[in-house]
Amino acid sequence: MNRVQKRAFTRWSGSDTDVVVAYFASWVRGERECGLPVIADIVAFKKRHPDISCDWKTIRNKVLNEKMAFAKRKRLQLDSLHF
Repeated sequence: MNRVQKRAFTRWSGSDTDVVVAYFASWVRGERECGLPVIADIVAFKKRHPDISCDWKTIRNKVLNEKMAFAKRKRLQLDSLHF
């Protein structure tokens, strides 16, 4: 029987999340034409922050997740303004 390999889970600390969101803020807020940072952007981030030891795919997924969370918070905020 073939066993399916479980997906690795990365638990992000609050400080690491803050660093990623601050560096990729224009992507998180949706201000860039392209939806997610490319590999070159992530490699530049990893050079500036060598203490974050994730691979580039994990960082890109973190940016995507933070982008979706930002959009959800913004949508909920706008919905609460309408009666």
